[in-house]
Amino acid sequence: MGQNHKNTKYVLSIDGGGIRGLIPAKIPAAIEDQVTKNVKKYVQDEITKNRDAKLPKVDDIDVRIADLFDLVAGTSTGAIIALGLTVTNEKKRPKFTANDIVDIYINNRKRFFQKKFGDKRITDDDIVKKDGTAIKVLAPSFNITTNKRAFFANYESVSEEYIQKGWSYTVKGALMREALRASTSAPAYFRSARLKLNEKPEEEYIDSGVFMNNPSVHAYSDAKFLFKNSEIVVVSLGTGFYKELPRNATTRWLFPIINLMMTEESITSSTYVQKLLDEDHYYRFTIKLEHAIDLDSVADADIKTLENTANEIMNNNRRDNFEKLVKVLSNHYIEKLKN
Repeated sequence: MGQNHKNTKYVLSIDGGGIRGLIPAKIPAAIEDQVTKNVKKYVQDEITKNRDAKLPKVDDIDVRIADLFDLVAGTSTGAIIALGLTVTNEKKRPKFTANDIVDIYINNRKRFFQKKFGDKRITDDDIVKKDGTAIKVLAPSFNITTNKRAFFANYESVSEEYIQKGWSYTVKGALMREALRASTSAPAYFRSARLKLNEKPEEEYIDSGVFMNNPSVHAYSDAKFLFKNSEIVVVSLGTGFYKELPRNATTRWLFPIINLMMTEESITSSTYVQKLLDEDHYYRFTIKLEHAIDLDSVADADIKTLENTANEIMNNNRRDNFEKLVKVLSNHYIEKLKN
């Protein structure tokens, strides 16, 4: 079953996984590059057939993830990617390309965010697509002061209301760097984030990876509520997984246990969404890793392995699915150009 692009909303969900976020970061980069290439070819062909065609100049076409998706959700390292892909410049266009985000993981992730994100707030009208509509963005966290799930978003995250009313709340208007701190403070790896938000007393936040490492279920539920009467397509990006404990697990048992908890939660969420949606409405990209890579590794060999793993997903492991997705998103963008 194909998509009715006019009545279809696209959701991008990105798992947590520390430095392994390089894997899902490279997939949006490839999507942006290939969709831009396809759209340029379409425009060039149309102009060749009709010089009076009302289309943008080929050189001006620069398709971003924010032009293709209506809601982007990310946990932990996925929140870094989600917010990085949607933070805007003074023209209310995406400030960074997906390739810029890849560069963070490879070259300067430690010193990037404070300067680049600055005092940007997550607001209702800040993250705007080319057609003037706002893209929704979600970064989950956990408030250990109140023992509640906290969803940093530019909309009222509603799906938890149907699961357990009162156990979660939405944080709106926070600084992006505050959302990043709250969303990426992984237990046992980093200190909790102590934040004073919306004139409330200081509270502590931690990474939501242990209860929602794969935010696709929550993002899908929100999309169903926000975009009523629309078809929903979910693109879910994993950070790779492994089932075996590393050999040093007896000496650093807590770290691999957290890793495995995150992996199992991701698999459970993925399985659930897969049962809800058919293959035309759900795309999952992840892969079994040959060996464990610590969430906080900065080793050159591990970075290279992660780059190769992302390429393996797109070029071999899930090539047909990736090419199908690129075609769907290209057609989606072209339909908007026609209108």
